[in-house]
Amino acid sequence: MAFDSANHFVVNGAGIEGVIDITGLYGDAVVSLTVDGEALRAPSLESTRQGITIRGILQESLTT
Repeated sequence: MAFDSANHFVVNGAGIEGVIDITGLYGDAVVSLTVDGEALRAPSLESTRQGITIRGILQESLTT
């Protein structure tokens, strides 16, 4: 079931904030995370017997 609480995680701590839904409305995982205030782009989620792994891209800030 898409709204089963076991499929929904709120993350908040150590500079990481956001929401992870293992099964979204259309059956796909939904990941919305920020790391130190920067949004994680193109996140992917892998669920294994050992746990959940999330991978994504953080845009680097350019300074002059």
